[in-house]
Amino acid sequence: MSRILGAIHALKINYDKSVDAEARGLFGASEWRKKAALDLFKCNALIETLENPERENGDIVWNSDNGWNLTNNAAAMAGLIDPQTIEAKAEEAMPSLADLEALMEKLEG
Repeated sequence: MSRILGAIHALKINYDKSVDAEARGLFGASEWRKKAALDLFKCNALIETLENPERENGDIVWNSDNGWNLTNNAAAMAGLIDPQTIEAKAEEAMPSLADLEALMEKLEG
């Protein structure tokens, strides 16, 4: 639990620094703040999901993103990858609810 609290604390510090940098008008600070806010939001949402009293042991919880990471971003900027390809792959990676239900039925026998 202390690792989780440490990670949240680090995300909050990063967000606060980005807000300060944006207020000072530093180049790229608004994008940094948006990214830091999104990271903090995702972390809090995941914690809230996992702590939900309606959640039972064995429930499936997954996190999805839009496929963008440092490598994909650099490759797209260099023209090596079409940005729409990255987003299409991210959409394909998400299993459908029907697929998950079928998997659960198979596992439960």
